[in-house]
Amino acid sequence: MGDGWSDQRQRTLINFLVYCPNGISFIKSVDASDMVKDATNLMNLFSEIVEWVGPSNVVHLVTDNASNYVAAATRVVDADEKPSLGYVYEGMFRIRKGIMSIFRDKQRLYNPYIKIVDERWDKHFRRNIHAAAYFLNPAFLYDESTFVETPEVMQGLLDLLEQRSICSNSEKAMKEIKIYRDRLGSFSRESALQASKNMQPDEWWKLFGHSAPHLQKVAIRLLSQTASSSGM
Repeated sequence: MGDGWSDQRQRTLINFLVYCPNGISFIKSVDASDMVKDATNLMNLFSEIVEWVGPSNVVHLVTDNASNYVAAATRVVDADEKPSLGYVYEGMFRIRKGIMSIFRDKQRLYNPYIKIVDERWDKHFRRNIHAAAYFLNPAFLYDESTFVETPEVMQGLLDLLEQRSICSNSEKAMKEIKIYRDRLGSFSRESALQASKNMQPDEWWKLFGHSAPHLQKVAIRLLSQTASSSGM
C-alpha cells in the first residue's frame, strides 16, 4: 500500500506498507519533496517495494485515488513480463479471506474492511472478463481445494462468450466448457493436469486446448493479457 501526505515542515512523504494475513507492516517512508510525483517516478518506487516483498507475494496494489498513483500502479502491473489477467479474481478472494482471518471470522469486525475492498473491486475490477479468466485458468479450475464456481463466475463467462467480438461461435464454445471442466479429450492427459500448476495459462491452452478450439481461442486471448490492459 502507498499513501502520500505532508508533514509539519511541508515535506511530501510517501509511506509504504504491506498487508498480509498476519497484519499490516510498515516498510519505509520516502521523502518525495524534490521528486516530481508523476507516474514514472511513483512506478519506480512501487517496483522497488514489489521486488523487496517478492512479486509472487503481491496480489494487489492499494493507493490513494490521485490519478498519478492509479497510473503508477497500472504501469507496475503492465511492466510485469507475465500475463496477470487470469489471477485478478482469485487474488480478490485471497484478500477477503485474509481480512476475515485477521479478525477471526468475526463479521462485526471485518465487515467495514470487506466493504472497502468490495467497493474498490466493484469500481475498478468487477467485470465479466475477470470472472471468465478465473474460470479459464486451469491452475484454479483443476484445484478442487480452492476453486469457487459461483453463479457470478459462470454468468461472467457466458456473458463474455455471447459477445461476437470475443467469440465467433458462442454455441460451440459453450458446449466445449464441459470438455474443459471435466478434463475430457486433450485435457484428460495427466501431463495437462501437472502442467496447469506451473505453466502460464495462455501457453497451457496453446498446448492442451485443441479439443475445445473455440474456447481455446477465447482463453488464449484473455489469459495472455495483463490485468490493466484488458480493454474488451
